[in-house]
Amino acid sequence: MSLWTDSTTTLARLLPSAALVRLLLLALPALTCRPAPATAPEDPAAALAQLCGTWTAPGPQEGVVVQERWRRDAGGLIGDGLTFDAHGAPIASEALQIILRGHHGSLYRAWPSGAASPTDFEQRISAGGPADPPTWTWQSPTHDFPRQIRYQLTAPDRLHVQIAGHDDQGRARALEWRFVRVQPCE
Repeated sequence: MSLWTDSTTTLARLLPSAALVRLLLLALPALTCRPAPATAPEDPAAALAQLCGTWTAPGPQEGVVVQERWRRDAGGLIGDGLTFDAHGAPIASEALQIILRGHHGSLYRAWPSGAASPTDFEQRISAGGPADPPTWTWQSPTHDFPRQIRYQLTAPDRLHVQIAGHDDQGRARALEWRFVRVQPCE
């Protein structure tokens, strides 16, 4: 005799009740436990390659221009940051490098002119799914200023950069630039 009382249930009429229970117990995991869809891991080199090119942004004073130039390197990206006065003369520069570190993200290295050595910033956060803009955040907790560098690609040719930390009196301080790509990667 079947446990099913509905006379329209064909399966219940065909199988004895114990067999039906066994079938449901065997089929239940297959019906409820589905593996997550396979997705390819993000390629860090391809993601960083989006930063390649020459970028410019207005500086903090009228007429001042800030520029970053990034080009591909075997280990990531290499570039320089330049600040020009209102007459186009360089007033500040720094060597820049983003070094890929496999599954450990990347290392952002900045070497301002006149500094005795570079400062390394470890990548802490990398975000940006299909609906989110690619974002990279690097930190150096022991550095004076900045302690954090954040790049967010807001459009294919738009880059928002923010540096943040604390000043000598311990007050929070942040600077930001909205770059436009003026030359593609070479």
